[in-house]
Amino acid sequence: MKKLAIFVIFIFAIGISCQAQQTAKDIITKTFKLYRQVLSEREETTATIIYEDDRKEDKEDGRKEYKVFTRWILFDPAGEDKVIIKFSEPALNNGLGLLIYRHSDSKDEQWLKLPSFNRTRKIAIANQSQYFGGTDITFEDAHQLIEERTQDFEYNEILSPDDGWKIEAVPNSGVDSGYSKRIFFIRPDFACTAVEYYNNSDEPFKTQENSEIEIYENGMWRAKKVVITNRSLKRTTELTVTEREFENVNTNVFTQDFLLRKE
Repeated sequence: MKKLAIFVIFIFAIGISCQAQQTAKDIITKTFKLYRQVLSEREETTATIIYEDDRKEDKEDGRKEYKVFTRWILFDPAGEDKVIIKFSEPALNNGLGLLIYRHSDSKDEQWLKLPSFNRTRKIAIANQSQYFGGTDITFEDAHQLIEERTQDFEYNEILSPDDGWKIEAVPNSGVDSGYSKRIFFIRPDFACTAVEYYNNSDEPFKTQENSEIEIYENGMWRAKKVVITNRSLKRTTELTVTEREFENVNTNVFTQDFLLRKE
């Protein structure tokens, strides 16, 4: 019995040791591994952009704009993902689109289609900090939110409470980013509930809150609602997914020709 007790304690100690060896990078990696458990995805999203009015007591009473867009994603196990976003409303934004080719070992490529032009143009890396479609999503966000390229960042665990982790992501030297750092808030089931963004002065200026999170088979997670609060612009973008399908999207969708096509 004494030997058995010692053996059980030994195994328990190994388990604790293995759990303790889970690094901040491991947690981020698992978060996005669980997120990416489908081949492709299509989602319809409505966006409400709220501008704060300093003259009003209730900031929610500021000017509002409403937009509708569709996003298609092709997940590739090797990291060669493809994303396309097309706006349909309002009429002013109808035809606005963005095509993204992600690369595992080189810089991503992005093409922008403006409503008033019947052609696309490639987005330079220097423009990654610009906002897309009048929302608080930058061009960098558009390709970063479906997977973290972990080799480009240094991750540090700031806090590990009982209800999840708080992890800092700092770009490595030579990595192009509009953020000096980001802080992820991860639940124990590895769903990301929030991201805090810091500018080049190392000041927090934008937060992203993920809510109405759904957990699918094998731990895959999705947020139905995302609220991005931009304190520097006094603007908030509320994104609500109205329709989401995990399907075999035709690869012809992820082309410049599709970006130019009128719906």
